[in-house]
Amino acid sequence: MIHTILTKIFGDPSEKRVKQYTQDVEQVKIFESKLRSELTNIDLVQTKTREFMARFAGLDYRNDEDYKQIRSLLNEIKHEAFAVHRIACELINGQTFELGENHSVVWNMVPYDVQLVGAFALHDGSIAEMRTGEGKTLVATIAVYLNALAGIPVHVVTVNDYLAKRDASEMGIIYNTLGLSV
Repeated sequence: MIHTILTKIFGDPSEKRVKQYTQDVEQVKIFESKLRSELTNIDLVQTKTREFMARFAGLDYRNDEDYKQIRSLLNEIKHEAFAVHRIACELINGQTFELGENHSVVWNMVPYDVQLVGAFALHDGSIAEMRTGEGKTLVATIAVYLNALAGIPVHVVTVNDYLAKRDASEMGIIYNTLGLSV
């Protein structure tokens, strides 16, 4: 009862966060429109990734003061980095990738706005609940990309060995396109 009254007075905190993330998506779109003419091929996308990484040179995530600075820098570049990720997905959209003997994948994933919302939530350390088929794996790649730019090892955990191998291989396509390794 008290929770209901407080929610009516102050609003639902989850709704406020989603509203903020929706505003973040609009910022991503602004960066996308600016970057689209610059990032016309994979080499230019990878150059942009290296530019992002250079901003973290000399910072050690194991040092508390450096870690605070890293978090601040990540929040400064998050909209632009998400835009770079989405542009990279568009650049490879429709391409076939050979991932081993008798295994090829046609890349057909470009993040939707709602997937960017999920990535913002993950970056903030929250849980983003999504149903089967809504693109959780792609959502994770967006947040992973941003956080990997700082040179912090990023670990993605999944429920079984099959999914771990499949996702490392298939999502490795976008990580490699962005200039990262798996």
